[in-house]
Amino acid sequence: MPALPFFKRLFLLAACAMWTFCAHAESKPRLIWTIRDMPPFTILEGPLKGKGIADRMLALLQADLPQYEHVVSVANRARANQILSSGVLTCDSGLLWSKEREQMMYFSIPTLGILTNGVVVRKVDEEKLAPFIQKGEFDLAAFIADGRYNLGTLVERSYGKVIDTELARAKPGTIVVHHGTDATLSLLRMQQHQRLSVVLGYWPELRYQSENAGVTLEALNFYPVKGVPTYQLAYVTCSKTPEGLQAIKAINASVRRLREGEVVDLYAQWLDGDTRKAYLKAAKGFFKE
Repeated sequence: MPALPFFKRLFLLAACAMWTFCAHAESKPRLIWTIRDMPPFTILEGPLKGKGIADRMLALLQADLPQYEHVVSVANRARANQILSSGVLTCDSGLLWSKEREQMMYFSIPTLGILTNGVVVRKVDEEKLAPFIQKGEFDLAAFIADGRYNLGTLVERSYGKVIDTELARAKPGTIVVHHGTDATLSLLRMQQHQRLSVVLGYWPELRYQSENAGVTLEALNFYPVKGVPTYQLAYVTCSKTPEGLQAIKAINASVRRLREGEVVDLYAQWLDGDTRKAYLKAAKGFFKE
């Protein structure tokens, strides 16, 4: 049988190589990452789009996990929980641990230490809220038990064990739960129109969104919640399936490498002054596994 001309052989070799590459790409398992609009953790719009804390953490994880085809899905916490429970391989790059969540998803080793949630109060309201402000902390239990004021939160967000426990005890009407998009921004605007007494959240998040809500930082004070540790640990979570467990094992290996590099600075850059110095010092003791 006569040999094929050189260019025909070259074409066939290139075609085979392309087919092999495509077949390999198609064989990669698809991993869906759920994200939500939560600046400065995840920034979906504006000049800092894609440069948030969780944005950059997710980019590092995706680059370190080339064995997966990565797909990003924007969803609020309630919708993300539905996706995680659907049986499809799904992960989230930043969640707090809770007993309820552990029933429906696998948790990685800790990825990041963050300042705990607290409440933001308008300075003009501090006189009437003074009974709940003690030594620079906010007595959330007493505030909720009082029942005269209300508190803005986000749908199905966990604020940590202590805060979640107090929220569960609240009387109807005390907690205003926002279900829509731009939720934190909307809650801050509601507070400015005196429809909310306080808003619960992370200080970097509340500070970032306060500017979008047209509120100067000088008009607000942030208070950590009484009885809550200064810092909390965040985790990657994946759907509770065999594929999710396999993904978590791979993610744990990546997280151990990434924690030795720039991960701590991803969060620290959004803090300032003494808060940043204290965080960087505390960060040395965040991870024990």
